[in-house]
Amino acid sequence: MSLREISLAKHRVERSRRKWPTPVFLALIAALLFSPLVAHAVGGYGVATVLTSSMKPMLRPGDLVITVQTPADKLETSDLIFLVDAASHESYVHRIVAIRDDSGRLMIHTKGDANPVVDSAVALLPKTSSVPKTIASVPYAGAVITYFTSFEGRALSLALIFLSLLLIVGRKATSAISTQRGKK
Repeated sequence: MSLREISLAKHRVERSRRKWPTPVFLALIAALLFSPLVAHAVGGYGVATVLTSSMKPMLRPGDLVITVQTPADKLETSDLIFLVDAASHESYVHRIVAIRDDSGRLMIHTKGDANPVVDSAVALLPKTSSVPKTIASVPYAGAVITYFTSFEGRALSLALIFLSLLLIVGRKATSAISTQRGKK
């Protein structure tokens, strides 16, 4: 065996060790992208980003909250729930401070921990409805999601995907050229 053949064989072994299995890598990316959709569809789980400091010190702007759909009649005082203001269409997470029965419907009064007064808006819900109840929070993760849903974040994501595809194609082309040279 010539020195050139030994060198080529060694190069092939080294290259095969560091080669990423492309289908596995792409499957992992797809799983990360689609897992929130599946979790929501199957288990009623969701995520939301905290945008204001109304829940300080427990939740801060940029935190990510994980919610699960909970029957309204199972909610209790002190639960944190995710609501959307009917007038402004802004979403927020606040603590339940009072629940009252109003002819088969629930009147839910909420307040931000850092706010001095109870929210003026009252959630009026049928007992059979469900509400996203906060079950966990991840500090700062919401800021990352907020960034990647912005125009700049989407542009960066597309650029990273494009560069990854270029690297994969370039790697395959280099491998094909190297194989062709080795056959000559």
